[in-house]
Amino acid sequence: MPAYVRCYSLRKEFVFQNNLATESIKNSGRHFTDDSLVALENISFRLEEGDVLGVIGLNGAGKSTLLKILAGILKPTSGEAEISGSVTSILEQSSIFSSELTGIENLLFYGNVLGYKSSYVKSKTPEILKFADLELFGDVKLKNYSSGMKLRLAFGLMKELSSDILILDEALSAGDQIFQEKITATLDTYFSENRIVIMATHDFSEITRYCNKCLLLEYGRPAFLGCVEDAVSIFYAQNRGKQEESKENARVRLISAKCLPEQKSFSVNESFDFIFEFEVLENNLLLDILLTVANNHGPVLIDSPMFKTNHKTAPAQKGLYKKRVSFPSPLLNTGTFRISLLFGDGDDVTYLKETNVVSVEIKSDGSFFNDKIANAANSFPIRFPLEWAE
Repeated sequence: MPAYVRCYSLRKEFVFQNNLATESIKNSGRHFTDDSLVALENISFRLEEGDVLGVIGLNGAGKSTLLKILAGILKPTSGEAEISGSVTSILEQSSIFSSELTGIENLLFYGNVLGYKSSYVKSKTPEILKFADLELFGDVKLKNYSSGMKLRLAFGLMKELSSDILILDEALSAGDQIFQEKITATLDTYFSENRIVIMATHDFSEITRYCNKCLLLEYGRPAFLGCVEDAVSIFYAQNRGKQEESKENARVRLISAKCLPEQKSFSVNESFDFIFEFEVLENNLLLDILLTVANNHGPVLIDSPMFKTNHKTAPAQKGLYKKRVSFPSPLLNTGTFRISLLFGDGDDVTYLKETNVVSVEIKSDGSFFNDKIANAANSFPIRFPLEWAE
């Protein structure tokens, strides 16, 4: 029987004991009923074999709650999650494993859950432990594992004891760079085998690389379900200009930001300027500014006066300031790009971080030559010409 995942009007509420939900929490944009927080509401979708669903949203949007319901760890308050097929879930805290069992005992138990015979799991155990770099820890109880060790064990299990459905929650950051490469190679193979995958992550490069569908959650509600590129663009549009730092005791305030000429799109052969105004709110403030440019796959460009030779961070006085950053042509390939700003002391103190303050679309100029470049190199966002010589 083909594997599938079908969700019908999923809803999950968490009760606040003794009315512990403060007014600030209740005014945060989340949905409450009496003394319950509505973590998920009206979640419906269908996945068939070969579907890879990305789940995105800000912290607290309900991503982990949804995946825990699909993994069978939480029960929905109402609605139904219908799943056909074996499931492997690799969650942030590796909830699939028992802390009182050893690594090997957990492999045997979960292998049996997936429908594998104990003799087969035992034959695969050395390969799983080797893949996870845990050969010396197979007989150690999970309660003595670090979170990274648990995730590596789960990925080893996934590699050798494959299931019909894979659930990943912020799990692709396990281990060092070498293990990351192992994970990438394993997932590439897994995705090529027409299985169902559901993954939640803040790394949009993973979403755009692996997924063919995307669910955008906002305070537990579905804001969008469909094309990955559209979901990422909507996420950035909804959260444009949101400050990550508290405004209390602010030292810098962004007043305005825009591109000149004031238009929504530019040709690859058009230059433009990014202009922003800000206010410094105290005297003698050591100040440097970092600018980043990102597309739907992640950051592509970073610049700052700090990068110039012999630059020294200088103190700024209270008052209004205006900066102009020029983008030459050609620089950016075709696509949508977002500009963010970070104000800090030039070392490790951040005063203000403003994300996605301006969005600009770069289009082909219509010539065959440039269209050919854009189509062949659409995943390469920079097209600045280098100097070539014999």
